[in-house]
Amino acid sequence: MRWDEARGIKRDEFYQNLSLVQKIKLLSRIAVSTFAQGDYFFSESRIQQLIGDYLSHLPQAPTDVDALQLDSTAVLKSIEAQHGLLVEQARGIYSFSHLTFHEYFTAREIIATSNPQTLQEFATHFNEKSWQEVFLLVAEMLHSADDLWLLIKQQIQILATSNEKLQQFLKWINQKASAISRVQRRCHAIASYHPASVRSFYFTLGLPPNHSLAGNQSFTLLLDNRLASTLVIDLALDLALTYVLTVSLAMTADIFFQRLSALKLSLDLEHLLGQNSLLQTSLQNLKNQLPDSIEERETIKAWWLANGETWTEELRNLAISQRDIGYNWQFTENELELLQQYWDANKLLFDCLNSSDRVNAKMRQSIEESLFT
Repeated sequence: MRWDEARGIKRDEFYQNLSLVQKIKLLSRIAVSTFAQGDYFFSESRIQQLIGDYLSHLPQAPTDVDALQLDSTAVLKSIEAQHGLLVEQARGIYSFSHLTFHEYFTAREIIATSNPQTLQEFATHFNEKSWQEVFLLVAEMLHSADDLWLLIKQQIQILATSNEKLQQFLKWINQKASAISRVQRRCHAIASYHPASVRSFYFTLGLPPNHSLAGNQSFTLLLDNRLASTLVIDLALDLALTYVLTVSLAMTADIFFQRLSALKLSLDLEHLLGQNSLLQTSLQNLKNQLPDSIEERETIKAWWLANGETWTEELRNLAISQRDIGYNWQFTENELELLQQYWDANKLLFDCLNSSDRVNAKMRQSIEESLFT
């Protein structure tokens, strides 16, 4: 225990005399100052400086620099001993005892100091994975988050317009979604899907087959779970054609013999083609080109080696010409990362909306319906 012999008092009494609100503000200040720099571990001198800066603005703070330094050290030790929120991980190196506390107090400080400028700065972190939990906490605790939703949406739009290929991809998604909407209005079979759910559907359907999000419809179903059981014919057909193309793209000569029957079966789409006789005839022609399943293994293997690439390209061109789907977007690694960020950002905005119970219905509808646009 530290003593100030000149003053004759226990140093840790300074911390004891802080109110609960002041202690929370202090921890919040430490949290946001370190979290904003990506520092989950920080030196003792750094944290003492942060504590000292905070204490120096309190009415009861000592004016003597040395005394303030001693008080900062005592406060640090008191926080460590009494609450366990800050712990010494190694000699002279501290961290919050759990990342959850670091994120929580960061969120509290953002809310406590929220104004147009700080919220604008906060929103710029929206595409950073390390900030996701902080955004969820802020969305949950902020009394009125309408300004935050709009700032986040603005950040997503900035991301969407940062790359020409991404813009082209999103334009295609919206064109496909609009086509589905027109089909639903004509057929009156079921109520229109949530507009963002259809865009989400085509977002994953249009990705390269080896992308981690390709075909992942979990977010789509969160937006509208009817897509798990009730697909209009056009959606079902696009899904089926994408599956056939994915199977073909993944095919190799060595496995073609085992997968030939499955590939032929996947081309049987008569139940989805309706009056589209041209597509039906073209798919049948592609099927007829495939070797007979009773042929020898080596014969079938040789067929794919000689014709597989051309056959797959014919299938792709057919899907593009008849259904406007199956494009080889030729995304670069950077563009694939942007696509992942864009998806994550839309999903996080949706999760933030759902973590808040203070979103008015009109704002929620407006934000949700603007996802993936």
